[in-house]
Amino acid sequence: MTLYTYKVKTRKDEILEDIIQAPSVKDAASALISDGYQILSIKKSEQNIGGLMSGSVSISEKASFCRFLATMLRAGLPLPEAIDIIKDETKNKKLKKVLMDVSFSVRKGKTISSVLSKYKKDFDSVFLTMVKAGEESGTMDKSFDYLSKQLTLTYELIQKVKGAMMYPIVIVGAMIANFIVMLVFVLPNLMLLSLQRCRLAMCTLC
Repeated sequence: MTLYTYKVKTRKDEILEDIIQAPSVKDAASALISDGYQILSIKKSEQNIGGLMSGSVSISEKASFCRFLATMLRAGLPLPEAIDIIKDETKNKKLKKVLMDVSFSVRKGKTISSVLSKYKKDFDSVFLTMVKAGEESGTMDKSFDYLSKQLTLTYELIQKVKGAMMYPIVIVGAMIANFIVMLVFVLPNLMLLSLQRCRLAMCTLC
């Protein structure tokens, strides 16, 4: 697969510029034309796939992806168009690359589960099984809605665990800070006050 930079005109005469992943420039052009775009320019991108593949897709980003996709599928939007909309909105380079692959491959007749299975580092077996079950039963919107809720719960649980782990650290940090304040400011003043009292007592005896 190669990355191609393209500039196209939409049916509303809007100019769009983006990147598409395809085996050849001919396949890239074919995919764009099938989406109803008028191609103004298309060329091999200077950006390599390795750059887009760096990093990972976080749990919260996967949850958002599933939630938006479920909503659009439920509204009757075709899968390729829904994927393209999410792809254009996402800021995560890795997820953008994955969605580019999904968009192109689905238009070629592949299933979304078979494409996502190439990215097992970010999409585990449970995720892929749920997507495949939705494909086979014709309820992909429900599968992605379920995945969105489960991923959101997982994310919230992780945040709570992090918060619980941070609490003792904050307490210990506060105790150390208090000790330093006592050592640097309070203790010297107490020693000075004690010394002054001793001197006063000695003067009184004299």
